[in-house]
Amino acid sequence: MKNIILSDDDFYFKIKKYKNKKYHFFYKLNNKLIDNDKYISNKLNDIDKEKIYIIHALNIKDKRLRIIYIYDILCNYLDRDIENNNCCDFKNNKCIAVRCGYYNKDSNNGCCYGKRRGVCKYISNNKCSTSNIACKLFTCKYLRDKNIKYDINKFNLINIFFNSFQKYIITSSVMIDKDSLIDELVKWSFI
Repeated sequence: MKNIILSDDDFYFKIKKYKNKKYHFFYKLNNKLIDNDKYISNKLNDIDKEKIYIIHALNIKDKRLRIIYIYDILCNYLDRDIENNNCCDFKNNKCIAVRCGYYNKDSNNGCCYGKRRGVCKYISNNKCSTSNIACKLFTCKYLRDKNIKYDINKFNLINIFFNSFQKYIITSSVMIDKDSLIDELVKWSFI
């Protein structure tokens, strides 16, 4: 198998050129060749981390395993971002949108509760029991009015590896389990 070495100056150009080929990819960072994510550390900036994640994903040749890897990386990122920024600002089990009167005052689960549908079946002990990326990307009207939202097209991992129909699946498949969502992403990956 041929090796492709990517550096900062030609990284995204070469990704587009070679991503569908059966090559083994390396990222040249500080004179070191990196081909998997075991080199991720807190000392790296977010751009270098993302490039290492992309390289590792490229080197996963099994389609399903690659999708699971990318899915998990993005879910972990979103979990950390949501926790670090505390955008939902839960107090006494009520999010800021409920406390401000945007939604049903009886909701103790924020977006995971709807007046007609009730509480999401994956909520257990006020926590999500499945890792659903669509739910993590979702921001309610209150947060969107405050300009807090996630743009799926700003994630290079999604732009490089997922087609437009898969992006639609990612953003619209709320309140389903991770395995079902992964199955759909794999099913539509041929486009």
